[in-house]
Order: sequence, then C-alpha cells, then structure tokens
Amino acid sequence: MNRTSGIAMAFLLATATAAPAQQPATAPSGNSMQFILDTLRQVRLDRDDPHPVAVALASRGPSIAPALAMALASPNQLVAPGEIPGAAANDSRVVLLTQLRMQALKMAATQLTMGFDPIAAIANWAARRQDERPGGRTLPARVVRLEIPVLQQVLPGCLLYQMIVPGPRVEYGQGVWPSQNIFVVDAKANVRRIARPLTLQRFFGRSMMPVSDMGSARLAAAAWVTLASVLANDGYYRFEDPVRTATAEALPNGGYQASARAVAVQESQGPGNKGYLEATLAFDGAGKLKDVTQVNNLVPGPRPLAREGQNSKTQITDKPQEAHND
Repeated sequence: MNRTSGIAMAFLLATATAAPAQQPATAPSGNSMQFILDTLRQVRLDRDDPHPVAVALASRGPSIAPALAMALASPNQLVAPGEIPGAAANDSRVVLLTQLRMQALKMAATQLTMGFDPIAAIANWAARRQDERPGGRTLPARVVRLEIPVLQQVLPGCLLYQMIVPGPRVEYGQGVWPSQNIFVVDAKANVRRIARPLTLQRFFGRSMMPVSDMGSARLAAAAWVTLASVLANDGYYRFEDPVRTATAEALPNGGYQASARAVAVQESQGPGNKGYLEATLAFDGAGKLKDVTQVNNLVPGPRPLAREGQNSKTQITDKPQEAHND
C-alpha cells in the first residue's frame, strides 16, 4: 500500500460510520472517482440493497481508498442532477437515494479497513447453521449496520448489525429464529448472534468500556437500552433517543447506578405501537457491569398474521409485551 492509500485508509477508518466535515488530505484519481459514481448508480430506489455495490467498490482494493474517502466527504454529489426526473435537491427521493448510496460507501469503507466483508461473514455463519435443502444458503432478511454514536462510544471496536426477519418467528435452516437479531463481528471475522437479553448482558459486560463517572454511566445505560430496543422491535416501532432520558447516581460502594428509557413514538392515532422499554444498570467500583433490571412496557399495534401467499389478516392488541427477564 502506498502512502496516499495509507492516509486515505486511515481517513476511512475514522469516518466509515459518519460523513466527515472536511475533505481527505489526499487527492483521488479521476478514473477512480468516476468508477465510484458509475458503480453507485446501480443503487436505485427500486433496487435498494447497497451491499452488492459495496462489494464491487471494495473489490478494487486499497487503491480506491482516496476516491472512496472523497465520495464519503461529498454526499451532495452522489445523486446527479436530473437523475430523478422533476426532483429538486431537497426532494425526499433524492435524500433517500443519497442515504442508500452513502450506506454502500460506508459498507465498502468497512470492508477495506477490516480486510473482510462483515455481512458476508454473517451470511457464512448463518449458512453453517442451515440444512442442505435447495435455496437454503441465503439469509432470511437484510442485515443492516447499527450506526449509532452511543454504541460506538460504549462498545468501541465492535461491529454491530441488526437483522429483522419477517413474522414473530421464522423457520430458518435447522431451527427457528426470533424476528429480532443482533450480530457482533470482531476484527477476526468471528460472528456472534444476540437474540435474548441474557446473551446481551453477557456480551455487554465483556465488551463495554468501564464506567468511570456519572457521564459514562449514563452513556452505558443508553447503549444498553438502544440494543434492548432492537431486540424488542419487530420492525413496527420507532423509538426516541434514549440518551436524552439517561440518569445516573453514585453508589456508596464507589460504583454507579444508571437508568435510561426508549419511548416508542406512535406514527398514527391507531391502537398500539406505543409504550416504553426501560433499564437500570448497576456498576461495581471497578466500573464493570454488575446487574441489569429491565422493564418492557411496549404495546404492539396491528400485526400481520398470515405468511406470504396466505390471506392477509391483522391482529390488534393492547396488551403489553411480556417482559424479558431471562
């Protein structure tokens, strides 16, 4: 890797999860930049999976890093004028397409900086847990990276992904998966699936930055509730940012206790899809996670009962979901 690509790779490592505020310090070649823009046009509103495009971008190797960094710093150039007929720059369709193409760039940046494709690692992990029936080599739903600042602060070095599969439970390979899944991918492409609060607690306790003051305790509580709300979300909820609700206090033993709440935002006046998920975390004097108490007071709204190909029905309930106590 030459010096230019090395500097750009460092830039990508720092900006793979957020558009930077300034241009990278290296100048990309015109051919590389044009290749990126041409490849990104494969991401369209009617073809909205950015992963195959990210793989195509990353296949060029480290030499494309300067151009990739430049593209990440220039989101306004990712959708050409007139590409969506009649749409102004602030049109919601242009905004959505820009976001999808930024996802492709960030995925490619992650692949280059990590040296492997995390989504492919997840797919390979899942494939080893499937049976050999025809058509059984694909994931049941799209995998999306959890690009949330509080998770990056509290769980540094962890690549976190979310997969929501259709229905409350889905038959997949040799077992039945819940609809909510979190995947953790480490620097060696090892994959771990989190689908239950108990597994989340074990992972969180091992991976979190030690709590050293009330500020870091509040962030840890918000990060926990963020991940817990992912596990509780079947794709129909939208939550407010739990960072705003986080509180903390010092304990007599030198540790801390912190709480946070994810409040569901109702998108309409219909029944359900409301409530909150709340957790209180206790940390010992060394800043390690000691205990978690969680309350799930979410109220689901109408949900489809039938699978694809069957008559569509919905179920309306105003009963809170069963709390996760395991």
